[in-house]
Amino acid sequence: ASENICIGAVAGLNITTANQHIRLNNGSELGVISVLSGGELDIWGHGDAESINFRTGSGAGTVVMNVVGNNVGIGTSSPATILEVLGADPMLTIRDTETAVGSAIAKLRLAESNDSDAVNNAWDICLSGASAGVNLDFIRTNAGTKNMHGMTIMYDGTVGIGTATTNGSKFLVNGDASITGELRVAGNLGLNGAEPSLWHAN
Repeated sequence: ASENICIGAVAGLNITTANQHIRLNNGSELGVISVLSGGELDIWGHGDAESINFRTGSGAGTVVMNVVGNNVGIGTSSPATILEVLGADPMLTIRDTETAVGSAIAKLRLAESNDSDAVNNAWDICLSGASAGVNLDFIRTNAGTKNMHGMTIMYDGTVGIGTATTNGSKFLVNGDASITGELRVAGNLGLNGAEPSLWHAN
């Protein structure tokens, strides 16, 4: 085993013994940096609800990311949820590396777990590519199987409910629809699949 402190043109701390660590103690709080046996770098704010700050800048610096207990904050040192991003007009980007628009896919998944700690039921908010642009899909996964398009907003602004396509209509519903208020039609209205010329509403 070797534990070397090198001072000179290059300064560093070399610890080669497995499962050894560096303890940083200010008298009341303890921080631990270690390399685990599997090669993982472990940074540990020892104690319940301790914080780990990542800073940039000079002087006292600016906290750019903060871990408090199980919460992570970006731009804030007091995250109130598992992930909180704070900034002036903030933007969160999830970008596919695919350069062909027709093959692009990017997803945000909202899910619940089964007894095996795997995704069971979920809704995916999904950007999916088409040859002419990108669509926004809301897709349901049930018991681990994708089985329903809830809503699709096509690249051309048309909307489909229960379908992944709109067939050129501004608004297409695949299934039954109920209306509790008024339905106003400023054009022709077709019934039972007929061309929209049966009625005309002003």
